[in-house]
Amino acid sequence: MRKESGSSGVLGSAYEWLDSIVTAMELVVVLFTFVFGNVSVKGTSMENTFRDTDKVIISNMFYTPQKGDVVIVSLNHTNDDSLSAQQDEDQRIIKRIIAVGGQKVRIDFDKGIVYVDGIAQDEPYTKTPTTLKYDLDFSEDVTVPEGHVFVMG
Repeated sequence: MRKESGSSGVLGSAYEWLDSIVTAMELVVVLFTFVFGNVSVKGTSMENTFRDTDKVIISNMFYTPQKGDVVIVSLNHTNDDSLSAQQDEDQRIIKRIIAVGGQKVRIDFDKGIVYVDGIAQDEPYTKTPTTLKYDLDFSEDVTVPEGHVFVMG
């Protein structure tokens, strides 16, 4: 009786590896289609946390916004909050949630201090204090509407 050469063992092993790689690629495609998305950071407004051209993987499954979270915000708001609709938007920005619905925000632009519910925020993640006020008036408390968040960055 003759022992078979190892070629079928090598082919079988190669087929198992190829099958595993194809299955993994299919899983990645499904996950990035329905669960995750990726975003490129544009600009320097979130330094020191993110830098221009950084890549971020995002998901909104089972997510409830909380103060301190970093989120992707669409400037072209629609009523469709699905991840695929958010990915199709041209104007998306990455920001940090400073306050959630019901909280009060006040900003002292002269001192660069952000207050939430009257408490000065410790913001070690910021590169510079909040001193640019644009056309906004936050010298008095502004209440964040329920179901909304206040973001900065």
